[in-house]
Amino acid sequence: MAARGTYDDSIRKAIADLTSNRTRDTAIERALTSITRSAVELVDGVDFADVMVIGEGRTRSVTTLPLLVELDALQIELQEGPCMDAAAGEAMVRCTDLRNDARWPQYAAAAVAVGVHSMLSFQLNIASNGIGALNMFGLDPRDVDPAAEAIGALLATLATVAFMVADSQEQFAAALSSRDVIGQAKGMLMNHYKIDEGNAFNMLRELSQSQNVNLRTIARQIVATL
Repeated sequence: MAARGTYDDSIRKAIADLTSNRTRDTAIERALTSITRSAVELVDGVDFADVMVIGEGRTRSVTTLPLLVELDALQIELQEGPCMDAAAGEAMVRCTDLRNDARWPQYAAAAVAVGVHSMLSFQLNIASNGIGALNMFGLDPRDVDPAAEAIGALLATLATVAFMVADSQEQFAAALSSRDVIGQAKGMLMNHYKIDEGNAFNMLRELSQSQNVNLRTIARQIVATL
């Protein structure tokens, strides 16, 4: 089991990456990379880890190891495996020895062939982004103790929070952008028609209602044409 200081440092690093001032994709990529690295450092018997996300017509694996990308892709192709079961709804899926596990015969055979013998997968609640799982891979057969499960569950929660933070940042940026374009459109209407701010906003609102188009879209049209 990892020392308490190492555990705390790993969690702090993951949280720092979650809240860093970076673009959405960069921030979430760094956070998930920190989380998968922490899984290897903190969970006994874990040699590799990744995050698999299925959504928007594609599959993405957050890992630096091509082997894990291939194993994730194989599970998608076969529609079987612990990552798939976790992503589809099981909170946690454990396999102590893939050589003797009958749940995923094709995937298990392929994983064992490349040296993976044990796995632990946790569901990620990322509804707005698709479905996903935090996956931990071991080169040896190994029982999973309650402490390892607890740490894995915490890391999965952090991964879920990473997606939630990214969504919130994206929504906030969209709100700021919407406010800016509406303000710009109001200013152009005020200047063009010599009206005050209240009348300019009423004009935008009436156009939005009459054309059944949201206010931001109307504002963008005005900015593009006036």
